[in-house]
Amino acid sequence: MIDAIVFDAAAEPWLAARTVRALARQGIDATVANGDLAARVASASRPVWLVRAGAWPFSPPAPVLAHATGPTVAVGATADCTRWRSVLARTGGDLARGVGDEAPRVDSAVAFDPRSFAELVAASGTVDKAALAAARVVRAPSLDVGYHRALRVVLAVTTLHRGGAERVVLDLARELRALGHDVQLAVLDRPARATFDAPPGTIHLRDHACGRVERLDLLARIATERGADAVHVHLFDGDDVVRLCAGDVPVVVTVHNSEPGWPARLRHVATAARPPLLFACSRDVAAGLHAAGLGARTRTIWNGVVPSPPAIDRATARRALGVDDDAPVLVAIANHRPQKRLERLPAVLAALPRGDARLVLVGEPVSADPEALAIEAHVRAEAAKHGVTERVVFAGSQGDVGAAYAAADAIVSASAFEGLSLVHLEALAAGVPLVTTDVAGTAELAAKHSDVHRVSPNADAPTFAAAVAEALAERAGSVGAGGGGERALSGGARSGAERAGSGGAALASEVAGVGGLAADFTAWVMAERHVELYARVGASAQRGSAAARLRGGVVLVTNNFSTGGAQSSARRLLVQLRAEGVRVRAIVIEEQEAYPTPGRSALAAAGVPVAVAPRAGAASPIVTARAVATMVDAAEPDAVLFWNVIPEHKVLIADLLVGVPVWDVSPGEMYFASFARYLQRPRVGSPYLNLRDYGRLLRGAIVKYEGERERAAAALGVDVAVVPNGVEVPPIPLRRRAGARVVAGTLARIAPDKKLEELIAAVRRRPFDLVIAGAAEHGSEAYAEELRASTAGLPITWLGERDARSLLAEIDAFAMIAEPAGCPNASLEAMAAGLPIVATDHGGAREQLGGAGIIVPRADPAALADAMHTLLADAAERTRLGDAAHARAAAQLDVRQMAASYTRICGLAA
Repeated sequence: MIDAIVFDAAAEPWLAARTVRALARQGIDATVANGDLAARVASASRPVWLVRAGAWPFSPPAPVLAHATGPTVAVGATADCTRWRSVLARTGGDLARGVGDEAPRVDSAVAFDPRSFAELVAASGTVDKAALAAARVVRAPSLDVGYHRALRVVLAVTTLHRGGAERVVLDLARELRALGHDVQLAVLDRPARATFDAPPGTIHLRDHACGRVERLDLLARIATERGADAVHVHLFDGDDVVRLCAGDVPVVVTVHNSEPGWPARLRHVATAARPPLLFACSRDVAAGLHAAGLGARTRTIWNGVVPSPPAIDRATARRALGVDDDAPVLVAIANHRPQKRLERLPAVLAALPRGDARLVLVGEPVSADPEALAIEAHVRAEAAKHGVTERVVFAGSQGDVGAAYAAADAIVSASAFEGLSLVHLEALAAGVPLVTTDVAGTAELAAKHSDVHRVSPNADAPTFAAAVAEALAERAGSVGAGGGGERALSGGARSGAERAGSGGAALASEVAGVGGLAADFTAWVMAERHVELYARVGASAQRGSAAARLRGGVVLVTNNFSTGGAQSSARRLLVQLRAEGVRVRAIVIEEQEAYPTPGRSALAAAGVPVAVAPRAGAASPIVTARAVATMVDAAEPDAVLFWNVIPEHKVLIADLLVGVPVWDVSPGEMYFASFARYLQRPRVGSPYLNLRDYGRLLRGAIVKYEGERERAAAALGVDVAVVPNGVEVPPIPLRRRAGARVVAGTLARIAPDKKLEELIAAVRRRPFDLVIAGAAEHGSEAYAEELRASTAGLPITWLGERDARSLLAEIDAFAMIAEPAGCPNASLEAMAAGLPIVATDHGGAREQLGGAGIIVPRADPAALADAMHTLLADAAERTRLGDAAHARAAAQLDVRQMAASYTRICGLAA
């Protein structure tokens, strides 16, 4: 028997996951050491196999190793490692002769005396030095491993037919390799029509296995033997995908079309033991997958292209296509399939005002496919019917369609459905107007490009022709104004290979577009987004293994635990859940490890672990998001709660948390305002363009009062629960001593959105004693100073930051300006203390008080002043309202009720 420890696991979680999977295939349940390797090794009671994160063994350790004893260390070589080849050639595998000055990195070693080896690790700091410094070092071929620090992906496609999906596969393979990742391309079936050239190294599975099942099993073995982090399949039948999912390598499926074009039995993937991650090529396709019940593991990655300047000029291109005059040229680039509805285009051509316009059809039918041949015959018949036979050019299949774009005045598409057409992207990149039916993907293109003209999929020929005429007129105007009609490639747009050659890939947010094409739809942005999600699916596949230290419970992600109502309610919830036996953990994205906020310190004192991610603002948002996702992986929670998180960060984090239930808490007024600002300029390549897109990443949302539910549900498209904030309610309300001066008070951070001017105006109108507690919000210091100065001569005392409990014990009534809308914590604490409350009628104030307080109109200082004077003058009424507030807090707003609601909604267990 042997233990296994995966070391050097801090860098990329998917590297450790790769190794854990590989060891599990050998029947070994490994643990992952993160910074505590020596202690982990020392605690072992039997030999320990140490395997570097990212390595994969080729076989189980040979039984002969079981006979080794004492301070012996057996090491395996790393395949394709130059230093190991040199050492083995020089020593013949007898490592007792020494390894020389250039010691190889040790990725696999077995320590037979864990305690002595732990001492070597502690002394040397690395497994490499410790292994080679052992009293006895032996070479064990059964410990040999493969190792690769980059992602390892097997891309598989049914065929390499000349089509959009196949082009995506080839472009993706090229771009991933340019980014330094290891890609193996595999082709499942025999082609039935013209194909793209297969890149060197492509495995044609049909050459090695006859039956389809045998080919699928071979594909799974290839992925296993290569130590793949993912098998990414395209156009596969749903049952084929289910068979692949029976293996332990994560499976990814790109869905290239709307539902009518889905592969057969795609819905069956939901039945897989380990369901695949689905990549939708457009937001519309993703929406269809969600509607089909496949949304929990769906992410959108827009198709991208790598266009190049036309190799020939416009006149030459026209002559090559059989169009040798200056007539308007419409080009349709499509294979002969029913969804393309090519037979509709001759009628559109005939309906154009210009009687000399030409229609060029690029693409050919499959010679052995009667349906495809019938489509061509139908197109010819329609051309004859409308009298345009001489103006329709059948250009056939083109190895390079650049000439078609160079010759075109408009690209036309009459498809019944699409996913996100590469032809559309290439047209925009070439600066050619696009006239298309409004099918999946086109709205996304139109949102970022003015050259997209959409018509209904059911538009008649005159309507379609009118859109074409408009596009032609705009193009003519552009040419006449000196636009040239064609756009040069942007100097900032570079392929992945060029970027890798210049020192590495640029961040997606730094990538320029191409010609008229937004950067979101370039191949390099597509590839970078694939890399991000490959890494996540590889890492999340580790969930459920022995490598995870903490399982179940909840992880709460928030900006920080500085002073504030939202932070206080989060703190109370976490402490209460922990007291009830629920595993809890928090992650902050706006704090520094060395400088904890008071709230974070309080949580630590209460036994609630708080992890600190790379600080937002100091680190790139994606760096922070990756770190948070990794921390969530380590916790394996039942639920993740977003609690006041920066919009861009919450979108990125939710996108990375594949298969993890996420609830967004308190989508209220400030939430929508901050999201609207982010959505004005979303991250390049991010397919989340509105709140409904983001909502598809969520299990649900939680708001603080009923008035927020309807808006949140409509905006996010998810189930919304209402859970008011809760506080600890003492058994009896506070009572001030008789005869003391009657004082009103409020507690709020000092910031413009709190509208304390209204309360000050009430005091100015009908003076009453008022104390204001709270510090200036960061960035509002000057505003706070000006506000304090404006109260000179008024009976107002500014206390600065104060603990709520001590403040509430010193006042007789609580005044609340309910801005911005929400379920205020300050008034909730006042209710628990048994204080009477006067609040403005906004947000959740009326719902929170429920008749146990006085509500006055919003933005009405006179009404507020009158209510405060009346209340402060009537001790009996203050007592009555205070008792009612305390009773309501105890009955409905206790923190235990809040915790119970979250436990029920999120499915938490003690």
